[in-house]
Amino acid sequence: MEQTSGQNTELSNVRSNDLLPTSPLQVYPPISRERELQANVAQLQQSILNLVEELRRVKIKNAQLERRLNDLPNKEDKRVQNSDNEARQ
Repeated sequence: MEQTSGQNTELSNVRSNDLLPTSPLQVYPPISRERELQANVAQLQQSILNLVEELRRVKIKNAQLERRLNDLPNKEDKRVQNSDNEARQ
């Protein structure tokens, strides 16, 4: 009997605020929290797909610009061409 009365005394000392959730994870029921996390995962996966597609487009554009840059004569080539042209005249 003493144990039971001791437990009742402990419970009566607990304030109602002590029973409120202390972390955001405790606010949601487990199923609701799981759905929220699944939605977050789906959103992150879509973001990854979008970033992968953007990276692919940027790589293509970069390759095109590199080809154009490589097709341009560099300064050394221009100097050689100018001196060749001057020598011919």
